[in-house]
Amino acid sequence: MSIQVMRIFKESFKNVWEHRLEWVKIAFTPVVIFLAGALIMLVSYWSAGQPLWSLDVLTQQVEAQISEENALPIAFGNIVYYIAQLIAMISLYISGFRYAVLNEGGDRWWTLNFNKRFVKMLLYYILIVLLFVAYTGIAAGITLGLHFGLENTTLTAIVGTLLALYGIYLFVRLSLTFLLIAIDHDVPLRTSWRLLKRNVLRLIGLMLLISLAFLAIIAITFLILGIVTWILSLVSPWLFGVGLFLMALAGLVLWLFSFGVILKSLALVYKSFTEGTAF
Repeated sequence: MSIQVMRIFKESFKNVWEHRLEWVKIAFTPVVIFLAGALIMLVSYWSAGQPLWSLDVLTQQVEAQISEENALPIAFGNIVYYIAQLIAMISLYISGFRYAVLNEGGDRWWTLNFNKRFVKMLLYYILIVLLFVAYTGIAAGITLGLHFGLENTTLTAIVGTLLALYGIYLFVRLSLTFLLIAIDHDVPLRTSWRLLKRNVLRLIGLMLLISLAFLAIIAITFLILGIVTWILSLVSPWLFGVGLFLMALAGLVLWLFSFGVILKSLALVYKSFTEGTAF
């Protein structure tokens, strides 16, 4: 069974659009957790008298001076923010994949997947990161060894490119792992590797097609909103803020839509393998 790229592409967009309220409900809890973490970090920086973003610091014109007294609340805010970000990300993937595959969870606003699935996905995430770091280190070592050993730039470039392409191949072969964890599969890595055999190029093509579609949608949306914001700024400087708010809202909506489409497309890929057809 091979991936039906165009049919999955069309069906994923159609499904997310027709069930947009359900996808908003799926994303609600993780977004609230993420925003709560960001707010705590913002308050911790404010209480320490430090700006969250400083142009002077970014351009290295001056050094940010953080006293020992202020270091504790800033460290606390950062830790809470990154923990909240991790919880939100994993919970979002679990809820999203379970809804995409099993149609579970789209009927309620609050769903916090802080359970065995969460722990398993976190552990597999760490494992995949370690595998990626190990492969990157090995590939870099081989490339640098050729460069300094043979001093042949052409050969080094060829080998480096082949190793990078093989790394992408390995990553794609494992791209169903988190979906399989979310639906409680026992051996997600092995199953993802087996299911995507001889379908790597098709999956890459599907993801590229989705990415290009969203790039076009984003470009058109922000071009229109940019023109509207410019017109509003001519009417009144205060209305410029309205345009910025519309841009931020559009960015959030497009992010949610793209997230749903990608997860639904992977769910359809999985179903096309396991059920014979996704349609």
